[in-house]
Amino acid sequence: MNRIHPNRFYLEDYRKKWHRYARDSFLGNLVRVHTWSPLIHFALKVTGLAHRGLVNAMDLRLNETTLELEGLPESFNNCRILFISDFHIEGLDSLTDKTIELIKDLRCDYCFLGGDYSLYDRYDFSKTKQRMRRIIEHIKTGRIYGILGNHDYYEIAVFLQGLGVTMLINENVAIERDGAAIYLAGVDDCYIFDCADIGLASRGIPAGSFKILFSHSPQLYRQARKHGFNLFFAGHTHGGQICLPGGISLIKSAKIPRKLVKGLWRHKNMTGFTTAGAGASGNVIARFNCPPEIALLTLKTKKSEPL
Repeated sequence: MNRIHPNRFYLEDYRKKWHRYARDSFLGNLVRVHTWSPLIHFALKVTGLAHRGLVNAMDLRLNETTLELEGLPESFNNCRILFISDFHIEGLDSLTDKTIELIKDLRCDYCFLGGDYSLYDRYDFSKTKQRMRRIIEHIKTGRIYGILGNHDYYEIAVFLQGLGVTMLINENVAIERDGAAIYLAGVDDCYIFDCADIGLASRGIPAGSFKILFSHSPQLYRQARKHGFNLFFAGHTHGGQICLPGGISLIKSAKIPRKLVKGLWRHKNMTGFTTAGAGASGNVIARFNCPPEIALLTLKTKKSEPL
């Protein structure tokens, strides 16, 4: 965790002093859930939907997805990754127990933690630390990797690293399995702190390797593809959190195509997956037509088509 962009510490200090999001612009605010939260709160109360939204937000599910990947070493065929992002763990008191219930007997090869462990307006992290410690104790693998999100402070990275989580902040690590290796690169937040450095995170990865980029927000998808990443994991969007019937998101929370808001997607020759997230945010503890999720991803080596 030695590759910390100076923006992070500057903006952490700014946010603590002013108790608000940093680097917000008028247009940038329009795509953020927290900007609309007072209006959303009012609408939910007036329509009597506030309780239903809360019940939906507590309906945490384990969703399994298979990813067929060209170039994935055969040693990683059927590799299982537990991917959890966007806890915002103080927001729902029941979320810790629900998460533990879903993962306590789950066998996986690796676990990726995608950031936003906290809520952005909390500076006492005691509850975050207490609840995240309980969750990590129930993850059935010692190979846990994490990144920071736009709601997280460096203090959380230090805490998670102390629990045995390998925190990737603009750096990479080789993941070895049966004599083969793939590379996992993790970047810092690109959404609020503007600290992501894909070039730095890619440094030292051998040419021709299978590479995974781990970013809190999917908005780096173009840069990821240009840097030759085969697979891209992201969260941040909450799948839209409050969606129209059919899961059509009203707010994307980032400048991305709608197909990147949740689930499995492709950008040219790169495969991506955006999780809908485990918690709820934007000061709106409610979900509609977009259940919270823990993702269990199975990687499959895609066989080449015969000529």
